[in-house]
Amino acid sequence: MSATVKRTVKKKSKLFSRTLWTVVTSLCALLLAVFIVGTFIAVNFASAAINMVFGVDPTRVVGETENMRFESDWADVNGKGLFIEDKIMIRKAAAEGMTLLWNKPIEDGSDALPLPEGSWVSTLSHSAVDIAECGGGSGAIDDNNTLPKEGRVTTLRDALNRYYAVNNELWRFYESGAGSSYSRRTHRPWPNANTSWYVNEVPWSVYTSNGITDTFAEYGDAAIVVISRVGGENSDLYKSSEVSLEQGSYLALTQEEKDLLNEVCKYREQNVFKRVILVVNTGNTIQFGDFAPYIDNIDAAIYMGQAGTSGVNALAELLVGNENPSGRLADTLAYNVFAHPSTEDVPTDSYSNFNSPSCGNWDHSRHYTVYQEGIYVGYKYFETRYMDGVLDAEGRTRFRRRAPKIRLPAGITMKRWRSRSVTAAVTPISPGATSSRRKSATITKFP
Repeated sequence: MSATVKRTVKKKSKLFSRTLWTVVTSLCALLLAVFIVGTFIAVNFASAAINMVFGVDPTRVVGETENMRFESDWADVNGKGLFIEDKIMIRKAAAEGMTLLWNKPIEDGSDALPLPEGSWVSTLSHSAVDIAECGGGSGAIDDNNTLPKEGRVTTLRDALNRYYAVNNELWRFYESGAGSSYSRRTHRPWPNANTSWYVNEVPWSVYTSNGITDTFAEYGDAAIVVISRVGGENSDLYKSSEVSLEQGSYLALTQEEKDLLNEVCKYREQNVFKRVILVVNTGNTIQFGDFAPYIDNIDAAIYMGQAGTSGVNALAELLVGNENPSGRLADTLAYNVFAHPSTEDVPTDSYSNFNSPSCGNWDHSRHYTVYQEGIYVGYKYFETRYMDGVLDAEGRTRFRRRAPKIRLPAGITMKRWRSRSVTAAVTPISPGATSSRRKSATITKFP
């Protein structure tokens, strides 16, 4: 009898424990869920209402409010003074962001740049009067609507006239004379069909037939040649109607641009132009191999990029030496655009089952591009796979990894070499009169 009672009590105790913990666990889980949801709602949606109900003020004021307020340096924050200050800052940033590709000594022993103040200069190509300021789509800007009246539409001539005498007859030739019939086609009118691109540079015969070349001798201290390309959102680089895809298409120089450079370089050889300055005004890395035949007679070259609202002013300050071109290229300037793996994907493909209007009436909905290059963009390609598999003696495209040959200094084992450290002290020195912004780097590669 004693054993039977003992078993019965044990059974009741086990049943009571399980029920209790089930109830307690369920209640805690419910309370936790209510707490989490309630906290989220209170913090994100009802904090103000809760504070109001309980009379809680979550903020407090310390000190005199008048003394805490930020005061602008300008009495009218939308006035002319602040605009001028911003304009100076933007111009300086634009000048320091430009890249000096090369700068050679000229006959008198001085460097081609800076160009002495008071020089008489000629600006060549129709892009000189139509600088590419920005990309398309969301990157587009309109000086006429965004800047005060006195800051609108500063041309390259306006900027250069602060320091130089500009060939006005040549400028009018492009702006309103015989050269005005030639201008580039910018970008397609979205969302209409794809269009072909035209640089549409002035043929050299138009210069000679209108006597423009007779003005070069008087304004021969420098020839400033501007090469422009536009692109960006809604302005993708479609096929060119002037240069075949195999020759580089829109990113290559057109025949008219080559003729222009060729004739300008002839005048340089004859010393009619004392120096030739090339300005590359583009957001795209054009095919630099096309400049190779003319490099000997191009004394200086500046990669301007897209000009923005203050680019032409910045260029003038840079040419005269008031600012220093401290920029670095954001991409590799290839001799041939087909060295970039992404070029293989330039001709866009079309959907085979595209059906209008069910798929949309816009032509751009018909096309697609497969980005096959992956991480191999710019230097990430040219310093890795290009060196390992493409740039070989036979010129064959062969992707392979070559095992590096390592030669250690005498008496140093691989283990000891790996454990060594390198300390370098660098003192940047600017030999010019104008300060610049340059990063100094010491790169050490261990086997």
